[in-house]
Amino acid sequence: MDIRDFGSSLLDNLIKGNDFGIHTALTGIVNALTEYDPSYKFVPGIHPHEFSCGRRCYYSYHGYDRKVLSDPRAFVGKALHKAINMTLERALNRPEEKWIYKADYLINHLEICKTFEIRGEADGVFLIEGKPVAGMEIKTAGTIPSEPLPDHELQVGLYQYCLDVPYYFIFYINRDCTKKAVFMLKLKDRKRMIENRLVDMYFKIKSEVKPEKEKEFMRCSRCPYKETCDAED
Repeated sequence: MDIRDFGSSLLDNLIKGNDFGIHTALTGIVNALTEYDPSYKFVPGIHPHEFSCGRRCYYSYHGYDRKVLSDPRAFVGKALHKAINMTLERALNRPEEKWIYKADYLINHLEICKTFEIRGEADGVFLIEGKPVAGMEIKTAGTIPSEPLPDHELQVGLYQYCLDVPYYFIFYINRDCTKKAVFMLKLKDRKRMIENRLVDMYFKIKSEVKPEKEKEFMRCSRCPYKETCDAED
């Protein structure tokens, strides 16, 4: 989709639904375009968006070459991220409340991270009096799911565990802004599962044998290691 067509579609739906704001949407589109950096360097490590596939984590941790496919839809997602986050920022009117957009973090205080680092960038974290109380992961999708997708649950679970926030929201929105859904995940319901997954991932990335693909989670067609992975099977 051409970014101009996307902008028109987005603005039309914003006017009808009044979900965000016209100025916010336009700013989101402009920022999405101006912030694109083709020289971005991927840092090897464990990343939440890879957490659903042991083999992908293995490739990432050991610094295998990545082949990132060019996808104009990335601009759509990035613009929507900006629009939603700017709207959330403007909605807060109490001084003790704060919304942090793109919360960068490097997790190394966890016991298991004495042997490897978990790197990530959460879409946003809501704080009250400086304490994180909730996070949000924004997903653009062609079809809105009736429940969180398994790989998204694992990604968000690791964010939640590392940031130690009790609640996390997965916000799904389609690319023309006509449909959306929000799901809430509680850390207390997921903490043990994430800890077990971290231990499992530790043994997978440290093994001399590459882990098996985890097809039930991964969308292999968009994986940057697809060519390497397919060649080894």
